[in-house]
Parts: sequence; structure tokens; C-alpha cells
Amino acid sequence: MEDWSLLPNCHAWIVRNIPAGATILSLGSGEGDARLSAAGYHMVCVEHSLEWLGRYPSIAYIHAPLKWHKPIAGYDHCSWYDAEIVNKAIKNLDYAAIIMDGPPGAEGRSGFLKYIDMFKHNVPFIFDDLHRQAERKLANSVAARLNSPLVIYIESKHWGVVWKDKEIQWK
Repeated sequence: MEDWSLLPNCHAWIVRNIPAGATILSLGSGEGDARLSAAGYHMVCVEHSLEWLGRYPSIAYIHAPLKWHKPIAGYDHCSWYDAEIVNKAIKNLDYAAIIMDGPPGAEGRSGFLKYIDMFKHNVPFIFDDLHRQAERKLANSVAARLNSPLVIYIESKHWGVVWKDKEIQWK
């Protein structure tokens, strides 16, 4: 079975760059979020799947079923989290980073571009699965939209960070 969780170096990057105790908003949920919670982060995960809701008791979940949307030019996917539910849940949430790890690749993540303005732009956007063409294209689109670089880390799976107005530390 493929390991879909965040890679150890991605986890280590978060620990080096995001203060312990901070809230991290994760689109999608999984074992990597549970490990970050165990490391002292307050994890808030947007999750569409009833099967995954509550799987890790240390995580706060936002249940946002997938909802149809008109495909964004250049992308094939036509579903994303219910944006009204997500917007209401995060409107007053003070988070220090966003992990882009959902919805699943088969559903597509491009809907994020349609709703990017509901999210803070001055926090790091941590992208998982950049070895996949669609996820890399999304990360590049977010970087262009925020006028910020995308730094890609190449491992067994690729991941990367877009962080507007902040020099990314890789030490």
C-alpha cells in the first residue's frame, strides 16, 4: 500500500519553520496530521470523507463534502470541498500554515484556485504530492497568483512550499 502521509523531511520543515503550538489548517487529513498534532500543533483538517472524520481524536475536523463546481480553465476537475462550509469554519481561525493534501488526487485540488481568497495569503502553503502533474500545476498556479516562489523538495514523493513575503529556510 502506498504511504500517502507527509514525508519526514516535510514534517521536519514544518517543525523548523512553524512555532510549536500554532494552528495548522490542513486540506485533507491523515497520519501526517496526527504526527504534527503529537508534535504540539493544533491541527484543523478539512475532510470530505465520513470514513476519515474522527479517525485521529487529537485533530479538529471540518466536515465539508465535495461539491460540484465549474472546472477552472486548464484543469479537468469539477469538485472541491463545499466552499460555504469551509469559509464559515475558517473565517475567524488564526492559522500559521496551510497543508494542501486534499481532496484526493482523483477528485482534484484545482478548486482551491477558485476559492483562494478565503484563505490567508501570508502563511506558508505546503503542497504534498508534487510528483503528480496536476498537483504541481496547482502549486505553480498558487505561486503565480501570490507572486511568490514555489520551492520544491524532491524525495520519493515531491512536496513544496509557497510562502509570500517570507524567505523559506531549508537548513
